[in-house]
Amino acid sequence: MKLRTASIPLMLEYAAMSGTEQESYQKAAEILNHQDYLFEIRRYGLASPEPLLNLQARLDAAFPGNVDIDDAEVISTLSFGSSFGYVYKNALHLDLFGIEKYCTMEELPAIILHEMHHLQVQKMIH
Repeated sequence: MKLRTASIPLMLEYAAMSGTEQESYQKAAEILNHQDYLFEIRRYGLASPEPLLNLQARLDAAFPGNVDIDDAEVISTLSFGSSFGYVYKNALHLDLFGIEKYCTMEELPAIILHEMHHLQVQKMIH
């Protein structure tokens, strides 16, 4: 058996750049066109990584510029709870490994926006 993990450091590096000028559509496209991500994209029935690449633009357009959530954390685990995504303290949890139980890949951006909205509102009232 061969364990392929070459795409993981690429995505972790990109996630660490989130919110910086170094983050780019081009870099995200390169990562999502990696053979391992293309495998996953096909598994979810997507023809291309475009729906995922458009997520950041949708997130940017969804929030007013005056609520800073840059210090928030996004946590993903193999969850044992009954919720795909939730906000707790200053973090957004997503059970990305259990995604197929909750939504399709096409629905994922709307769910992330919904949870990001909760995080934003929480920051506004605390």
